[in-house]
Amino acid sequence: MLLVVGIAVLFLLFFLRAAKHGTYKLAGRTIREFTVDDEIWTTVDSWAMERKYELSNQTETARVYTRRGPRTPVLVPSLEIARTNNRARLESWLGIYRVGRIVTFGIYPDELRIDVKSLWISYGDWYPLDPRHIARDDVNTLLDMLDAKAPRIPQCRWQGYQAASDHLPPHSSGGFP
Repeated sequence: MLLVVGIAVLFLLFFLRAAKHGTYKLAGRTIREFTVDDEIWTTVDSWAMERKYELSNQTETARVYTRRGPRTPVLVPSLEIARTNNRARLESWLGIYRVGRIVTFGIYPDELRIDVKSLWISYGDWYPLDPRHIARDDVNTLLDMLDAKAPRIPQCRWQGYQAASDHLPPHSSGGFP
């Protein structure tokens, strides 16, 4: 039994190390750039209030927002938006609380991109609780509110779980019999 646990821990550490060093390109920020014609800060502030983001840093041309709430215990959706003349740059990522860094022995990257599929973070039927799903939805809503001509972030679902659930009997609601 101890051997199985040891192998599982080594397997997990391998994937976390690969994530930190960019093998799966999970570390970093998701960036969208677009043009804006009018003042964006009132729209961004109303979006932040609606989506429960708090202003954590502000300069004359940029703002950083962090989402707070019970659904984000370890991975925290964060967003930075900067405006220069008629251009805006939006950066979004999942920040890691200290607990997440301790549990993964510091191998977990400081920031995770939200636009990539993750093989080692999967919530199955509870997909809307996935912090990446929450962050993608929030960023896409903001891009829609700003009428940005930037590509939206696709909601990528782990294909292995979906393929397995496709083989359930038609009368099943998705659970096990």
